[in-house]
Amino acid sequence: MSKRIVSAEDITIPEALKLLEEAVSKYETPEEKIHDALAYLRKFAKLDAESARNLVNELVTKFGIARTTAIQIVNIMPSHVEELRTILGLEKREFSEKELQEMLSIIDKYRKEKKA
Repeated sequence: MSKRIVSAEDITIPEALKLLEEAVSKYETPEEKIHDALAYLRKFAKLDAESARNLVNELVTKFGIARTTAIQIVNIMPSHVEELRTILGLEKREFSEKELQEMLSIIDKYRKEKKA
């Protein structure tokens, strides 16, 4: 029996971590590659899955950026305008300094929630 991809969706690192942890606990897969992937995801996940999803949705809704760009912002969690501007370089429009600062304040709000 062959497997096929039914659907695909871009997700954040925290969402991938949650899905893989659920799969490992359900199927008890002890493969080394899966544990390596889990270690990577745990190391680089900067938020929990729900917060990451909420931040992506907020960025897409409030600033009209592409979902894939919002996902990259959540994965990186930039703390400076220059970092954010680099990520947003793929977007089809320029963002004002005010918009960039507003994005950073939203990102910081989620970052602080994680620490609390």
